[in-house]
Amino acid sequence: METYPILHPHRILTYLFDEVQLELDPASVHQYWDHARLMQEPWAVSSPASRDHVPLGLHGDGARLWTVYQVEKQMSISINLPLFRPRATRYSRFVVFTCPAGKLFKNRTLNAVFRRLAWSINACFDGFYPTQGVGGKPLKGSDANMAGRAITKNGLRFALTEVRGDWEFHRDCWRPTSSWLSTTKPMCIQCPAVASGPTELLYYNNEDSCTWNNQEFNLGEFVSQRLRDKNLCI
Repeated sequence: METYPILHPHRILTYLFDEVQLELDPASVHQYWDHARLMQEPWAVSSPASRDHVPLGLHGDGARLWTVYQVEKQMSISINLPLFRPRATRYSRFVVFTCPAGKLFKNRTLNAVFRRLAWSINACFDGFYPTQGVGGKPLKGSDANMAGRAITKNGLRFALTEVRGDWEFHRDCWRPTSSWLSTTKPMCIQCPAVASGPTELLYYNNEDSCTWNNQEFNLGEFVSQRLRDKNLCI
């Protein structure tokens, strides 16, 4: 077992809005939610967030770290504020977790990370520092001292509205049973296309006999047909 640090999103947001004094126009926040709900975006319509909740994004990606000894591949997770767009994109990303890609154990490592991030982001939604630790455990140290306090001085609340990442990140999160490299099993996570098998399902079949292109999975089909039966989460 190894330990890696996590920067809690609610603490990052306290720093950005109270110390750096980052400002977002409330009108742009209202417009963001109004437009998404007018367009009937399912995530926006079903979200319990108000028009005042500041949108948050979560982004996973790989990166290469050059050291004097070797090149090491890292997997990192960052948060961003979709309505905060500085001239340089690098100033809009705030890393919350990173570790060597080779240290990831299946999806178990990321599940443990997401459990803690979900705890923090849920606190961001309420707008107050957590009063309990992850899984209901007692808080200690500075977390206990800050329990119940407003995350920002002006009482902002936040809602996660974007989860993004490259293919490698999504593969490590979901560990789907299909692969585009496969020649013996389904190769697509969104439809029944195959590399070998029934002619109508061959991914390179674009003739009238093709059927895979009109069988895109819905959420339930994706879960039942492309995810593993065990260890989806902790």
